[in-house]
Amino acid sequence: MDQPVYDYKVDWAHRPLAEVFDDAFTVIGARSAAFDAALRASDDPHAAGPRWRQHPFDLLRIPVLHSVGWFDNIAPESMRDYTALIGRADQADLQYLVAEATDHENYQLCDLPIGPATDHDQDDTALQRLIPVYLGPALDFFDRTLRRRGCRGRIAYQACRWRQDYGALDA
Repeated sequence: MDQPVYDYKVDWAHRPLAEVFDDAFTVIGARSAAFDAALRASDDPHAAGPRWRQHPFDLLRIPVLHSVGWFDNIAPESMRDYTALIGRADQADLQYLVAEATDHENYQLCDLPIGPATDHDQDDTALQRLIPVYLGPALDFFDRTLRRRGCRGRIAYQACRWRQDYGALDA
């Protein structure tokens, strides 16, 4: 809708679910055009309309990799989803968590202070070093859950350790 981040406790029990954000839009003073477009699409019988009336966690029973940085501005929301899903008996065994000392832009605590050599937004070499750190846990997750390789269980990595062990991706 705009640039600010709005914190709003969603009452997923509210029905109809299509009105769940109406109070927030009133407080903010504007509606989200993207949200309204999604609502219009949900009225399309060929779209996923009936799903719109369900809680998002009730839609699928698939493995989920939750990735969160301790210094990420949306860490509370990420951890709220993770704890909600591990609290569900039918989905707890499908939840995996990677929690690292990183922020929303994937700057690692072990790289502080961020300078020209560690700023992956400005330096291609720093970006190449970040790629395996960023993608490594997800690739392992896919190997474990889709390819059934490796052991099952919670996945947890420390990005700095990953970087030491694997370095940058080969070109």
